[in-house]
Amino acid sequence: TANANGWYNQNVTVRFSYDDSGSGIASCSSPNTVNTEGAGQIVTGTATDLAGNTASASLTINMDKTAPSISIDAPLNASVQINNPPQIIVSYNDANGIDVNAFALQMDGLPLSAQCTSTTSISSCIPNTNLSLGGHTLQASIGDLAGNTANNQVTFQQSSPDTDGDGVIDTDDQCPATPIGDSVDANGCSPSQLDGDN
Repeated sequence: TANANGWYNQNVTVRFSYDDSGSGIASCSSPNTVNTEGAGQIVTGTATDLAGNTASASLTINMDKTAPSISIDAPLNASVQINNPPQIIVSYNDANGIDVNAFALQMDGLPLSAQCTSTTSISSCIPNTNLSLGGHTLQASIGDLAGNTANNQVTFQQSSPDTDGDGVIDTDDQCPATPIGDSVDANGCSPSQLDGDN
């Protein structure tokens, strides 16, 4: 039977049942196997009785046997993340529709709690807690309306945070809150943050 969204994800054999209380059935349609993907495919069965009367019945089939595509756009594989927690961006696509409720994240093999904004093509998420420093494996999964699923994963390194984004981690930054776009020295200080003696 079709799933809750009205889709099949494997071949379907449609069989019609017939009955005639008068002259009896003379001919009827044979079972029809649907193996072509697509929405709104109409399968019709017809029966004719011995008196020449005919009757038909139809069933609409939505079929999708192909898994959706999915990619993790952030963090990039083998990257070093300074912001903690890092932003997670996942994009996905399916010709016959995405089931956004099937979107899920795992970090190092465990479900990841995160605040996500999701559409039928992309999810942007921020984990609810900071990550431990070191290596991590992020896995994202998605499903389509037919119940086909796909997943992808990346590995990355979580470094110390850099709150003002100047390229110097907070623990080494002697000048926090550097104005955006200012160049800084090894101590994280821009010319505008240094006093006249320096």
